[in-house]
Order: sequence, then structure tokens, then C-alpha cells
Amino acid sequence: MRRELLRLDRVTVMREGVPLLDSLSMHLFAGEIVGLIPLNAQGLEELLELIGRNVPLHYGYVWFDERPVNDYRREHAGVNQVAVLEKRSRLIGAMNAPENIFVVRGGMRKYLIDDRTLADQLSRLCAELGIEIPAETPVEKLPLFIRWTVELLRAVVAGAKLVIVRDIG
Repeated sequence: MRRELLRLDRVTVMREGVPLLDSLSMHLFAGEIVGLIPLNAQGLEELLELIGRNVPLHYGYVWFDERPVNDYRREHAGVNQVAVLEKRSRLIGAMNAPENIFVVRGGMRKYLIDDRTLADQLSRLCAELGIEIPAETPVEKLPLFIRWTVELLRAVVAGAKLVIVRDIG
């Protein structure tokens, strides 16, 4: 049986009396790649905000990772494990790939960080995936495709269960 990652059920989001999302229903399952081509930008920001941060709903229900996380009857605080990759990079250009992936993600509890350990972690991760990322080079000097790969690895290492790639073309 497929694991349901995201379900939006009859979701309506209103801002100042204007419906930005109206009775939207969507199902995403683990391992799926889904494309969404909007006719215009109306409601797109609200959809991304809803998926990531559980904004208040006018009506509807939201499940994330097979658990109810938001509905219209009460406010829900918290964020879902979602990463959004956009044209604007969230990497720190002067830092190298291992520092961007393993250090700048929150949850790092060390005060002294050994560069060799980080490089070793990156090489093991890259070996599993069959890719090669130079550990010493600052991210700003890497080719564009490698930078996107570093951003994706950073999201996965940080625990993102859903990765949204938004208008990077």
C-alpha cells in the first residue's frame, strides 16, 4: 500500500473576503513526482504557505505524513517537514558544501567542527548516490547543477519529507 504524504481535502483559504484557494483537493504519495502548472499566481503563495506552515483555513482539512495537521475548526501551530527549492538559493556562498549541508541546518550541537569529519560524511553520502561533490570548494564557485544538488541534499539531511521545486527554470 502506498504511503500518503500530503492530502488537501476541500481546502478553502480566504484573505480579506477573497477566496484564494477554493475547494482544493489534492493527494500526494511518497515517491511520486507531481507537476503543477498554475494559470496565474493567484493563490500559489498561499498554497505553499499552507503546505509548509498550516495557515488558518476557511474550510477544509490537511493531512501530512498520514496525520491530520490542519482543519478549519481550530488553529494549528507548527510546520511540516517541507523544503522549497527556488531560484534564490538558500545556501551560504562562502561556505563549502559539507558546511552548508550538515552545519547550517539547525540541530547541530557541536561547538568545534572537524572539517575532515564533515568531508567524510559528504563523501559517504555521495558514494551512496553515485555523485561527486568537491568538499573544499566554496558553494558560490560550484556549477549551478551541483549547487542545486547541494540544496537538495541539505533538505533531505534536514529531514524534509516533501521537496517542492518552484520555478527554477
